[in-house]
Amino acid sequence: MQHKKVLSLLLVICMLLPMSYNRIVVYGSSAPGDYSIRWKFENNQMDEKGSLDISQTFGSPIQYNNTAHKEGSFCAYFDGNTVIYTYNPSDMDGKHNLSSLGTNNQITVSTLVKIANDSSQGIWEFGGSDRLYLRYNSINKRFYVGVWGTDVVATGEAQIDEWYLITFVWDGTNIKLYINGELSANMIYPHSININDGSWVSDWHVGVEWSKGEYLKGYLDDTIIYGRALTPTEIQDMYSFYFPLQIAQYNVVFDVDGGSPVPNQTINEGEKAIKPTDPTKTGHNFAGWYTDSSYTTQFDFTNTAITGNVTVYGKWNINQYNVTFDSQGGSPVGSQAVNYNGLVPTPVAPTKEGYSFGGWYKEAGYTNQWNFTTDAVTANTTLYAKWNIKQYTVNFDVNGGSTVPNQTINHLEKAIKPTDPTKTGHNFAGWYTDSNYTTQFDFTNTAITGNVTVYGKWNINQYTVTFDSQGGSPVGSEVVNYNGLLPTPVAPTKAGYNFGGWYKEAGCTNQWNFTTDVVTANTTLYAKWNINQYTVNFDVNGGSTVPNQTINHLEKAIKPTDPIKTGHNFAGWYTNSSY
Repeated sequence: MQHKKVLSLLLVICMLLPMSYNRIVVYGSSAPGDYSIRWKFENNQMDEKGSLDISQTFGSPIQYNNTAHKEGSFCAYFDGNTVIYTYNPSDMDGKHNLSSLGTNNQITVSTLVKIANDSSQGIWEFGGSDRLYLRYNSINKRFYVGVWGTDVVATGEAQIDEWYLITFVWDGTNIKLYINGELSANMIYPHSININDGSWVSDWHVGVEWSKGEYLKGYLDDTIIYGRALTPTEIQDMYSFYFPLQIAQYNVVFDVDGGSPVPNQTINEGEKAIKPTDPTKTGHNFAGWYTDSSYTTQFDFTNTAITGNVTVYGKWNINQYNVTFDSQGGSPVGSQAVNYNGLVPTPVAPTKEGYSFGGWYKEAGYTNQWNFTTDAVTANTTLYAKWNIKQYTVNFDVNGGSTVPNQTINHLEKAIKPTDPTKTGHNFAGWYTDSNYTTQFDFTNTAITGNVTVYGKWNINQYTVTFDSQGGSPVGSEVVNYNGLLPTPVAPTKAGYNFGGWYKEAGCTNQWNFTTDVVTANTTLYAKWNINQYTVNFDVNGGSTVPNQTINHLEKAIKPTDPIKTGHNFAGWYTNSSY
């Protein structure tokens, strides 16, 4: 049954593939089955329990997702506040002995995880006098596993929104980290651990590194705990089970050109497509499938072997329909004959005394306007003229701020003062009648007699840039407009050091670029200092060579081994050539 289930899963995966690609090789049939506890996350079938007992959640409930899963039909989404807590109800303190996993002082934890937010976060932790854990660190974008005080760090960066199989192995001596079936990092743990001696008593937390308080923001699927160290072959087979390669298949796409849908066909390389039932299309009759959109060559379903992605095109013969214009009291407009699904040429607008023409509508009640650019004719059609009392547009020029909708105002009525717009780094100073902001617009008393543009005025924010010389001579602060460049200050000085530039952090990681970096908030820049170094030269006066020494400011030179000189004995080092 297990093999049938896997083959069915592979068939489903193949049916869901978009256009296909490479040949398939399936290596493993399933994950090793001798686990101690397993969270499958199959829509409330959260826990297949082994020697550890029951799981519960606290914080936010688990959200089951049936579109982003990696194994089975569901996965669990953790929103940064969800924790699965494994406990033993017979223990009042909710704790267990990890020795219940096995007796060989080994453990393996296999986890399918997809990080959805680039922030440092825990994935699981077993806590005791020591603790085991798996987490993601956003600073170096790597997964970590380990035991309290000892991190084993993945060698490669992880990608956000991508599934990984992370396997933690403790074999009694080594901590090993496997990423997608391959050994990424290995470390001999320098301390003594015996997880079977009865002292490892605590709880499993899934979705958090409890000791750091860092919660998972992402997805988990099929998380399994083994009471032994899995072999590299078992781990590789497990990866092949979760991440099978894709079969070499191609899509035959049926372009029905507006007809009823015809499902795409996924065809193995070298096989033939199956001729589908003819589609239907209102106002047309079907004229066959063609290899090109110009309909020059019919597609031969009987003899054409599929060797790549193919689109075949349905050909149609078209009908014509009559479009009548009801001007509803306006000047008459003649009818037009239009092909099915064709566009209606825009007629000359009718006129009606005392009204402005408001366009052609699909109903006499003016619910849906006819769009001559996009609306196509599919049957005999009557369009109705709409007439409007004259209206004007009040346009709000926000000068880079958030959008303020235009207002359509009847003749002699007044515009409505809108909610003030916003603009990063600025505060709003009112609406004006001109772009030079000389006269404010009076919403209360101004009657609209034509199209109007009013202009939003802004006062730019200013921010203080403070220079922390970190022990050097003081540098005065600067006030800079939002998004403005910072003038380069006079460099500070510091005895025994040379100035290495201004940085955005006290740790001097990212240097401030006075040519391109702009100020968007109150800012502190930090001076970087490089200690001076000096050369101590040893003049041996004909003796054997003594290497020069490079010494930091205020540090001391190291007395070298005495040089030798034939017929002489060394009498010491002096500060001057007169000794």
